[in-house]
Amino acid sequence: MVDPHSVYASGKAGLELHATVWANPGRPVCILLHGFSHDSRVWDPLASALQRHYEVIALDFRGHGRSGWDLTGRYCHDTLLEDLKAIIEQLRPGRFHLLGHSLGARVAMLYTAAQPDRVLSLGILDTGPEVGDRGANRIRQEAENTPSHFDSRQNYFEWLCQRHPLAIRESMERMAEHGVRQVDGHWQPRTDPGFARALWRHDASGGGADDLRQPLTQELWDCLEAISCRTLVLRGQISSILKRDVAQTMVELLAQGVLDSAPMAGHAVMLDNPDYCIEAISAFLATVDQNQAYPDGYLVPIAGCPPAQAN
Repeated sequence: MVDPHSVYASGKAGLELHATVWANPGRPVCILLHGFSHDSRVWDPLASALQRHYEVIALDFRGHGRSGWDLTGRYCHDTLLEDLKAIIEQLRPGRFHLLGHSLGARVAMLYTAAQPDRVLSLGILDTGPEVGDRGANRIRQEAENTPSHFDSRQNYFEWLCQRHPLAIRESMERMAEHGVRQVDGHWQPRTDPGFARALWRHDASGGGADDLRQPLTQELWDCLEAISCRTLVLRGQISSILKRDVAQTMVELLAQGVLDSAPMAGHAVMLDNPDYCIEAISAFLATVDQNQAYPDGYLVPIAGCPPAQAN
């Protein structure tokens, strides 16, 4: 398998978006969407494993990773959805499997409900229309308290370990490698600090835990009811974000829902227990592919997007 490479495309209002591609031309495509404060390289172990059978595209949302920062603060769910639509049209993956974690899973639900003919299967990692109060408040506090810079990459690594106490060391080392850039002698996180402020301002009506629920709660429940493709709901066994009863209700509402729990994992399931995630997601995709005919035109390899220099 070839190493991952970067491609760039234009999002809403022309903002430059970055994606990491694990190429395998002619194979079914998987598109991966990360959560808040993460980036496309959070998927490295899963993407590398999937590359044996799929072409994998992992997007950096605007304000994250190597995608551009929006100086006007357009970071609401609707804008992220439009970005996803734009990059799909430019990379032309045909029909594809779609999987997201946290914020990325919410965007994935919105996209799948709006474009059902494009999505072969959906993976929802540890989020839902409703989130736990304790987890929601923790995410907001962490966002508000994230330092603007670090003295060294090692300091950033140590901070990540505190933020993700269940994550394995290799996950934190990878995030430390890709999650900061050197600016004026310091190490700056690649996530725009304005993202959290704008997201809560545009998508919420008040303060507290409800910021991650309103006004999208009913819209996301409606999306789940409208989604017809086979869908995996994978939660961390000790997650404070996706409660077991909410996950069960999601699966009952979905036309073809499958529920699984990753042991020894919290909200960041792919960081806490990557081996289980790889096994569960690979098995899920295999069951979808067994019943899926791939007519000509569905497996369009990525074209017109040569590797770009990392910034």
